[in-house]
Amino acid sequence: LYRVTAVNRVGALGEPSAGVEVETLPPPAVVADFFAAPLQVRCVPLSWAANPEPDVEGYELERAEGAAGAFAKLERMRGRGTTTFLDGRRDPGNLPDAQTYRYRIRAFNDVGALGEWTPPVEATTRPVPPPPQGIAAAGGLPRAVEVAWTASEDDKVVAYRVQRTEGAGGRWEDVAKIAGRECVRLLDRAGAAATAPTGRLKDGTGYRYRVCAINTAGAESPWSAEATAVTKPAPVPPAGLGTTQDVAGKVVLVWEPNPESDIVAYVVESRAADGSRWRDVARGESCVAEETGLAAGEHRVYRIKAVDADTHESAWSAEAVGAARPLPASPQALSAAWTGGGATLTWRPPQDGMSEYRLYKKGLLSSERIATSPEPRATIDAAAVGKRITVVVTAVDEEGLESRPSEALEIQAPGA
Repeated sequence: LYRVTAVNRVGALGEPSAGVEVETLPPPAVVADFFAAPLQVRCVPLSWAANPEPDVEGYELERAEGAAGAFAKLERMRGRGTTTFLDGRRDPGNLPDAQTYRYRIRAFNDVGALGEWTPPVEATTRPVPPPPQGIAAAGGLPRAVEVAWTASEDDKVVAYRVQRTEGAGGRWEDVAKIAGRECVRLLDRAGAAATAPTGRLKDGTGYRYRVCAINTAGAESPWSAEATAVTKPAPVPPAGLGTTQDVAGKVVLVWEPNPESDIVAYVVESRAADGSRWRDVARGESCVAEETGLAAGEHRVYRIKAVDADTHESAWSAEAVGAARPLPASPQALSAAWTGGGATLTWRPPQDGMSEYRLYKKGLLSSERIATSPEPRATIDAAAVGKRITVVVTAVDEEGLESRPSEALEIQAPGA
């Protein structure tokens, strides 16, 4: 209540005026519509309605951790029209995952008067994503495994991390980081190029996989359940390799067909029996092969492997030794008996099964065949003998292989 009294220069007072009642402005009203958005990634967005009082200059914001934490100053903001604040500074922010906070706000005016605090509002930051579900691994692929899982229901998930380990107790290692919440499939080829016919995983090997989800802040979920798959095994080594020993100039090989249904080729290699380098002999679908151009009696060592439609190769088979048919042994005990018409020669056959014998006149630099006989005997007429002749005999087997010459025999005509 106010009134005014006049005073003259000698200090005399007049009558007081009528009283005037004046009421000061109240402090700012309680802020309305205060709200904290829950389940955001490491941040809490806050909003409120602007105070309509023209003398309001800004707002004070406090925060408390959990249900029992003490409130502490969070921010003092100028501007009556300011109506939002992001705790955590950005989205995603720097607050802990799954942390509960309480907030309150009040307005202040241009003379520093403070309004009442709002009732506290509560919000909890988003927890880490849940582990991916429905993980499955498809086996039987050539040096690769296909892994799939169900897309996360957390709309803040932006990627997945996939890990692999070999066998039951191996060390986990990263396979890939896959961007996109809806990208839920991976073909693990262990880094092989897309143009390569197969991956780089081991043949016939069991692998375990697990997946975690990653949100916009890089927070990772717990690992999923594990899924196991076994890669396609390599073909088994071919079995039953057999070789010939009695074919002229070559070795014929035969073996049992592999049990796998997708074998496209067998690779045959050979080397000399002395352990020299292996060399390719044949490649084909048949379970029969041959190496030609061998010297009589030449021994070779052989091995084979199977190749399937995915280019997987088996281990080498057990080795087998083969040989080209050797030359027949030379006839022995060559002798001659003179008869009236010439000389009759006989000799001891080197072995059974000779198809013919060849009689040669031995010269200084070469020999000339002069007779052929199916039996271990032959006759040279006197004219062919002349005064004397030197002869040798060879044996020819059913394969047409001709032995080395026998020891030479000189035949001299009677009286020469």
